[in-house]
Amino acid sequence: MADEQGNKFEFLNYKTRRMQEEHIAIARLMGKFPDFNKEEQAMWDEWIGKGNNREIWNSINQQQSIINELEIIERLAGQTEISRKKLERKFGVIPITRATKNSSIKKYLVAAAVIGIIATTGYWFMNRKISSVEKPDEEKLAIQPASIEPGKYKARLILADGRTIFLDKAANGRLTSQGSTDVVNDDGKLRYERKETASEAPVFNTLATANGETYQLTLSDGSKVWLNAGSSIRFPVAFTGGERRIEITGEAFLEVAKNPEKPFITKVGSSEIKVLGTIFNVNGYANEGDVKTTLLEGKVQVSGAGHSTIIVPGEQAQYKNDGTIRVERDADIEKVTSWKNGLFVFRNDELPVVMHQLERWYNVKVTYKGQIPDKQLIGIIGRDQPLNDVLKALEMNNVHFTVQGNEIIVMP
Repeated sequence: MADEQGNKFEFLNYKTRRMQEEHIAIARLMGKFPDFNKEEQAMWDEWIGKGNNREIWNSINQQQSIINELEIIERLAGQTEISRKKLERKFGVIPITRATKNSSIKKYLVAAAVIGIIATTGYWFMNRKISSVEKPDEEKLAIQPASIEPGKYKARLILADGRTIFLDKAANGRLTSQGSTDVVNDDGKLRYERKETASEAPVFNTLATANGETYQLTLSDGSKVWLNAGSSIRFPVAFTGGERRIEITGEAFLEVAKNPEKPFITKVGSSEIKVLGTIFNVNGYANEGDVKTTLLEGKVQVSGAGHSTIIVPGEQAQYKNDGTIRVERDADIEKVTSWKNGLFVFRNDELPVVMHQLERWYNVKVTYKGQIPDKQLIGIIGRDQPLNDVLKALEMNNVHFTVQGNEIIVMP
């Protein structure tokens, strides 16, 4: 069974890599068009005949202001030396600068943006129905000059006696002891080191992040936990007895240390996730409805309200408000875990879903003036970018915003 699960996970990774390679190959062909050799022509003919690919190509090929578009991308991305090197290493091309005027490269970069793979230099969001790549009207941008910065490595630790330690203000090194366990802080990472193995009464701590914060925790058994913004974990400072039990709100990514003698149980709302040793992501934000458990490695059991199911790598269990559980067999692992890897990844996401993520990460409030725009967005952007750059990229997709203090108003 373990070999079958591993093979499935490897197959999912292979499919993802294969899809990325195909996207890159097509983007390169767009840059060469129409100077193809025989093999390239066959690949092009096959691609152009599928779905709405001809419409996508026409929107690129008919674009008359490629230079202006790429200058916008360049301005948003910053075009640092690091991003240039990443692009050269990943795609084998030189990114546009104001001194680079090679139209083939420009067209390639726009093509890459349109099919959603330009993750290293640009920020691009599109409707599912792609029309044309339009330059935003600078006069329409209602975003204030003041920049709202992205989230930071911050959290508060609540000790068993109720004391609170704000970790961004705490020095590195040993902070305190809880029972027979030392609590150590290390630049955005909190670590629990147990000094003794003698039996003792359970002592619980809570690590919590507000909106705009994230932190990493290593539990006393060696399990690692990454907390997303607006999340918390309540845990014993040392695991005693026959099981390891924690409680989570919000979203967390977990690498659970293997211990067949002590099952690891994660409680999220009224649901429970039981594992022996595995890697999974759990999303239990109250404003997102379902509790979603996505498995990367191992096997987990999700249960609650009299229902139970077991999922294997590449699957996602969705625990519903009515206690039922739905399993998605082919979960988008890259998208689900993107927050932990420092990215926003949107693939045909509704606008409110996108805005929920921005709300939490940038610690802002989002309101809508009039009806919520019916948009489905795709795109990839680093979570280290200022909010204004993200909103400007969204406005390329005919979505408009006004920023007033810490409030984003989505305009009709």
